[in-house]
Amino acid sequence: MTLKEIEEKLVTTLKKWQKIEEEAIISTGEVIAEMKNPLPRAIFEIIQRDAENHRRVLELIVQSHEKEGFKLTVDQLEEVSKVVSRHVQVEKRMIESAKEVLQLISGKNLVLHEYFLKYLQEDEKKHMDLLKGLENIKKHIHPYGPSA
Repeated sequence: MTLKEIEEKLVTTLKKWQKIEEEAIISTGEVIAEMKNPLPRAIFEIIQRDAENHRRVLELIVQSHEKEGFKLTVDQLEEVSKVVSRHVQVEKRMIESAKEVLQLISGKNLVLHEYFLKYLQEDEKKHMDLLKGLENIKKHIHPYGPSA
């Protein structure tokens, strides 16, 4: 397969995926509209927001192939790095808070509390991975021009 064929297949597949994410948004919206209990409702709202974010990320990738590509310079990354390192510290504190609270309630049969707190802890870890990934991108960008 040529690079052009791979890119075409990639875009086609990502667009299909976007449609599935849109189905998830609609489906969760229908469930949310009918759901009276706040606990499962919250779960479906979280899933819906995640599907919206996934759709947005997929669109970013598709546009990078259909339009001008990703543009990110070392200078732009340096500017972001200042904010990233500060926010990494915030994320660390949130992860530590989750760990502390989970230890506090461990073995206390607070199943729903643990369920939601573990979700939050994993989400904060995901944020940390996103931030660290952004820092790692710098290693792959040539200092004299855009290329990501």
